[in-house]
Amino acid sequence: ADKAEKNSPVSIPEATFSKKEIGGIFKDFMSELTVAITRISKDERIKEVYEKYFKPVGIESILNAPIIMNDRFAGFISFTMTKSKVRDWTLQEQRYAASLADLMVSALSKHRGNLLEAEKGELIEKLKSRNKNLQEFNSVVSHNLREPLTQIIGLSDMLQNEKNGSKNGHSNEIISRIADSSNKVDKVIQELSIILSESDPKPSDFKFLSIEKLIKDVIDLLRNDIKTHNVTIEQNLEFQEIKSYRPY
Repeated sequence: ADKAEKNSPVSIPEATFSKKEIGGIFKDFMSELTVAITRISKDERIKEVYEKYFKPVGIESILNAPIIMNDRFAGFISFTMTKSKVRDWTLQEQRYAASLADLMVSALSKHRGNLLEAEKGELIEKLKSRNKNLQEFNSVVSHNLREPLTQIIGLSDMLQNEKNGSKNGHSNEIISRIADSSNKVDKVIQELSIILSESDPKPSDFKFLSIEKLIKDVIDLLRNDIKTHNVTIEQNLEFQEIKSYRPY
């Protein structure tokens, strides 16, 4: 029990050292592999902070190995002698500490590489999503936008003919249908704006949509073609709703 108590680690409270407080040590970190101090109380570089940080926990000797990444100081590994013991740090011990610091640099570099690879993968996925959005844009322009515009042009010609004397009493209906087609164009443009301005729809953007309402919108869009070709449309819906992203 006495032996276990003797060899038990000393609890050292956390302390944050600034470059201003122990500037000399930080300068040495950038020029040496390790900084070994036999007696902290006698070292002019950190004598001022000895009373504040080291003496209260009984640290008198310390060996620090800097962790330097891309020529920048990132931290250090520290070995200390507690209970006010003094130690002359051997060259072998200093090399051991430096080797541990090198291993830490290697591990951190690998971790950073993994992060960069993950960011690269995320960027690729975003580009794929953006490409999908552009394909959706092309699809919407080719179908949803062209049809109501064709209707507006045709109805405008009919209205112009009535104005020029070929009246058949359909002006009010034509004007109503022009307004309806114009609203459809406006709606499609709004949805295009959403598709192009947002990178990806969020889960909260997915809503339950009425399938019957969606079908009605398509039928209204193709109303002229249905009438011209005398098309009969039948529907038998097993489900009334579908959860989806409305602009798509």
